[in-house]
Amino acid sequence: MMQRKAMRQFNPVGILMILVAAALAAVLLTGGFRIIGLNEELHKDCNLPEAVCPFKRELPTETWAGLGLSAALGVLGVVLIVRRVPVLAASATSATAPPSPAAPSPAHSEERQQVVEGLDADEKAIYDLIARAQGLLFQHELVDRSGMHKVKVTRVLDKLEGKGLVERRRRGMGNMVVLRQH
Repeated sequence: MMQRKAMRQFNPVGILMILVAAALAAVLLTGGFRIIGLNEELHKDCNLPEAVCPFKRELPTETWAGLGLSAALGVLGVVLIVRRVPVLAASATSATAPPSPAAPSPAHSEERQQVVEGLDADEKAIYDLIARAQGLLFQHELVDRSGMHKVKVTRVLDKLEGKGLVERRRRGMGNMVVLRQH
């Protein structure tokens, strides 16, 4: 029985870069050859020797510079295609995977319990919401579930962070709030 090879996923950004580089090279070459054609047409009757004539029959320097940039863009596109994609997959899974909690030591858990008992009503409400969500909740969900304004939730989270009870981690355009394990 023949084994199937796993289909390789190509990086769409790399493919796009190669296409843009090819289009840019085509535009530059078309323009460069058009300039050569116009120069030949305008200076048919030029009496100067070719070495002295300012209207040479070769691609302008600007076209060569543009072709060099186009080639660099194409090479970068190939590198992006050849490079393995798991880097993106690993970062995507780490963004959604909850942090693994470490087992708290008894001394720290007693201190933590004292700090939790000393919280005011708003801090206690936010802390309890996070604890009921298994220690992991997005900040916008806290706003929805608590009924508090965004600013109020942010200030309460600042206090809880200052006391070492929670930690905010940036996830995309929002914050994930995690109970800290001591």
